[in-house]
Amino acid sequence: MSVAFSRNVQTPARSRHFPEMYKEHRAYTFPYYQTKNSSTYISGKCIARQNWIGTDNRIRDLGDLAATMGKLTASQIDEYFAIHLPYRTRILLAHYRMTRRPWIGDLGQLEAAFEASLITGRMYLNILGISKNRRDALVPPRIEKDDVSAVDLGGTPVDLRTLSPADVSLFTGFLKMADKGAAHLTMPMQHPVEYTHIAIVGICELVKAQLYDATGRTFEVTINRMALEDAATL
Repeated sequence: MSVAFSRNVQTPARSRHFPEMYKEHRAYTFPYYQTKNSSTYISGKCIARQNWIGTDNRIRDLGDLAATMGKLTASQIDEYFAIHLPYRTRILLAHYRMTRRPWIGDLGQLEAAFEASLITGRMYLNILGISKNRRDALVPPRIEKDDVSAVDLGGTPVDLRTLSPADVSLFTGFLKMADKGAAHLTMPMQHPVEYTHIAIVGICELVKAQLYDATGRTFEVTINRMALEDAATL
């Protein structure tokens, strides 16, 4: 796997991560969604301000993600692709890059890069429409009013039905590891650590297809999942 991101992109200031787009009150008309008996139904229309949707601020089905269209302006979308997504992708790939040869630096830096790659990978999967429930089944994520999704960026969410059984298992294990092994302090449990980089490559493949290819942009990362899969079985 070779990475070809330009190194002249500076880490954006914190204020760049939270653009002013949510401070402006705008009125939109969206279908009104809420959950009842674990199912989603439409109960009419409402006026949304600051992209507020329904009483629980959540959309449950991928088919309903289109209701969030209009959250970002064209210039804001360009900014995400120019600054924020490359920044997140560099974090996602940092541990992989650092381990292409034996690490002789500070162990804390290596461990921090690993933890950050898990959280960033989970973030990308959620953007792409992939989450998991408490039964460890892949499901669409809950979309909060200030979340940015693939649809908001002009891309296409992943249809979970198109994932291979191998990828379902790969991403389920990765998400559980990100949740239980990084985001929370939990009881001891086994995680598929040896498949972390393979999962990250799979995430990159989806990011390229669903975000960059779908919007006519170039994803400047060359990926080779097969080489990593071979290495994981050694």
